[in-house]
Amino acid sequence: MLVTACGGSGVPEKADSTGKAAPVTGKAKPVSGRADLMAFMKETADAGKGFSLKDATTLGRYIYPGAAEGYVVCFEKEVPDLQAVDLYAVPDKEKCPARPGGKAPAPAFLI
Repeated sequence: MLVTACGGSGVPEKADSTGKAAPVTGKAKPVSGRADLMAFMKETADAGKGFSLKDATTLGRYIYPGAAEGYVVCFEKEVPDLQAVDLYAVPDKEKCPARPGGKAPAPAFLI
């Protein structure tokens, strides 16, 4: 499987690796159902597009493409200038937020 990913902070409002805030243009459209992230990444790559994985919530979690099993895609946003797609995802045990960057409960920690 060929996996191509673009960098990013994981949250639309936060700065990218250059330290500059990434402009949020266009709208992310909801993905119907509980689309498996690994399958969605493969379909995107097979279509000749790159992709960036982002946390769909305010938690700003990093989603490593090689360990994306157990995640579902909530939203996708085309980035036509780059022939790429931003994929907003959450762990499969969580509900998708109402919009990208939506509030989510903090994960529970065991002590």
